[in-house]
Amino acid sequence: QMFECIVEITKQVYQESGSHRINLRERILLAMTKLKLDLSYETLCALFNILGQLCKSYFFDILSALSQVLKRCIYFPTAEEISNNLPKCFKNFQNCRIVLDCTEIAIQKPSCLCCRIKFYSQYKKIPL
Repeated sequence: QMFECIVEITKQVYQESGSHRINLRERILLAMTKLKLDLSYETLCALFNILGQLCKSYFFDILSALSQVLKRCIYFPTAEEISNNLPKCFKNFQNCRIVLDCTEIAIQKPSCLCCRIKFYSQYKKIPL
């Protein structure tokens, strides 16, 4: 339901130009698949049955439309709200606006190949 809602709102915001090999719904799905799974354009081409350059073009084209649609969903508190709700350990950092937690947890290398694939790090290109 949420995906269909995003498609409907995007239809209102997005200006269609020319004809496309895949419809708007599929282009949104292509972009979200690329963002979520970081699949190669070649893989996306095979999944959506389109050419490589067209796939890349669709991704970047629809990305700007999705940015317009989805930025309304992100709430960013004011500096005053953040300051009023800072934990005690951050009271010495009054200019703090964002805390990013980039904690990594080492795990044993699973013996099962399927399990190893699930724990593979696309970011580091190494098994965790």
